[in-house]
Amino acid sequence: MLGLLASSGFAAPKGSKPKDKKEEPKDKAKKDDKAAKSTTSAKPTRNVDDAEDSGGEEVTAGTPSPEYQKAKKALDQERWGEAAVGFHNVLQGNTDDAGNRQHAKYWLAVALYHLEHYQAAYTYFYEIAKNPKDLDFEKTLGWLARLATQLPEPADIIGHLGKYSEDQVRATAKGSPDLLAQLYYLYGRYRYRKGDYPKAAQLFSMVKPDTRYYAQAQFFTGISSVRQGKVGPAVAAFQRIIDHLNENPSLADDAQRYKDLANLSLARAYYSASIKQTGEGEFVPDPDKLNAAILYWNKVDVASEYWLDALFEESWGYFMASDYPHALGNIHTIESPYFPHSFYPEAEFLKAIIYFSNCQYENAKIVVAKFVKKYDPVEKGLKDVLANRCPGPLPDENGQVADLGADDAKKCLGFLNEVEAKRARELEGDKGAVIKPVVEGAFGDRELLRHLEYIKLIKAEQGRLKEAKAPLRSSALAGELATILENALAEAQTKAGTLARGRFLRAVDELDEHLGNVQTMLIDILAGERGQLEKMGEAKAAAIKQQQTALKGLGDVKADEEHYLWPFDGEYWRDELGFYRQRVVSICGGRS
Repeated sequence: MLGLLASSGFAAPKGSKPKDKKEEPKDKAKKDDKAAKSTTSAKPTRNVDDAEDSGGEEVTAGTPSPEYQKAKKALDQERWGEAAVGFHNVLQGNTDDAGNRQHAKYWLAVALYHLEHYQAAYTYFYEIAKNPKDLDFEKTLGWLARLATQLPEPADIIGHLGKYSEDQVRATAKGSPDLLAQLYYLYGRYRYRKGDYPKAAQLFSMVKPDTRYYAQAQFFTGISSVRQGKVGPAVAAFQRIIDHLNENPSLADDAQRYKDLANLSLARAYYSASIKQTGEGEFVPDPDKLNAAILYWNKVDVASEYWLDALFEESWGYFMASDYPHALGNIHTIESPYFPHSFYPEAEFLKAIIYFSNCQYENAKIVVAKFVKKYDPVEKGLKDVLANRCPGPLPDENGQVADLGADDAKKCLGFLNEVEAKRARELEGDKGAVIKPVVEGAFGDRELLRHLEYIKLIKAEQGRLKEAKAPLRSSALAGELATILENALAEAQTKAGTLARGRFLRAVDELDEHLGNVQTMLIDILAGERGQLEKMGEAKAAAIKQQQTALKGLGDVKADEEHYLWPFDGEYWRDELGFYRQRVVSICGGRS
């Protein structure tokens, strides 16, 4: 039983493996004309690797038409609306050859960027980036980098860098160290997503310390090393973040958050390396590495969004070190009324394990009973929300969940909007109160918030298009941009709705697992009460008894010269959070 949750998984999400697909046109001439002439009304496809896209044919540009030259003159004079409409007319007409139509698409995208129609510009630049033979392929890389600072990560610009070489990256950023750092970072993220962790780490290492992408690059260097099972390089990368930001706090947009992430990652790396399984159900921690993990958990700032995560994870570290007063004290903090939206059901499970380890079987049974009474309604409530407000496909046999359809995604987002506006009926009353922390926690998820930000950005761009001045307002281009943005919004909503529903599904799955674990624990508790641990299996019983026979005195609470013992009287104080300790008495073998 003690081995159920002796180690934690801290791996980053894996990138999806693309399928190979390639279209071969029957008529090469038609393809040449179509590739150069058409403008897309579709949005760049998410989660699709550029390597899947077929390249176009090589073309050349002759003498541009008067209409093209007129549009280019407007562009040079920064009359962006007139230039955009002019280049769109070139694309739609037969006035220019295929090469000049490629140039027209590029200049159309540039004009749209300057009009702050970033999503629309991205769509055209993406079409160019798919084809390494496009006459403006290399120049487009710099614009993708600019768009990466204007569009949030869910726009997935990183996913469309695959056809650029390192030489093209360096050529694009020549004379601009900041741009070079950004491109190395973005290209490293692309290689990371592809699962090429050594190459990703190499690219991240080329980001210089005097740029604002250094901390981010080092973080992904560490995660890339974790993916390869290399704890030493991971620790070094995370430590470099802390050292760098201590000396250069202005070089990161959110320096304290990155320091907290680095400390949390260091703790996780040391903890994972400290736990060794020596036999069935038997885990032995390395004291030095476990102490290092606890040291770094304690360095996460109390004001950080990651502080409760650190506190909870540290509880497992203290448990593995048999420091039960610290472990239970951390859980006491997590369950305080200062954190009404916290959701750590596993903390109560850990509490039951600690009581069980000290042969306090009655207390362990009480914790298990309270757990079931508290979380069984939460699980049922979340399932009701999924069925009625966030409907969609269930996970397949491999645990994968298909994307929501457009209608279901809108339903789920509508529910989240009601949650944000404090108007969700499902969260009202006693029944709603039990699921409110989980639902509001899902809404506060950083990744989901980025998707919601992306939706707002697209809607804002739609608003700017409706208010556009002539000649854009009444042009055919305006109609095409409206379609582009409508498709972009529909896909962004689908992704956000799918992600939100996935958060709820994960909470349900975790509760299912925890509810199953406490039932298994109850069997062990009853066996322990009856002195029948051996019936669970010799190895398991021996491991449990070995743990239970070495506990005398470990549950005492002692204050050092810098602290006082102050009995808890039922009232929480903010300055006491994180400093609680709970005395644990082992009664194994009748000792007290």
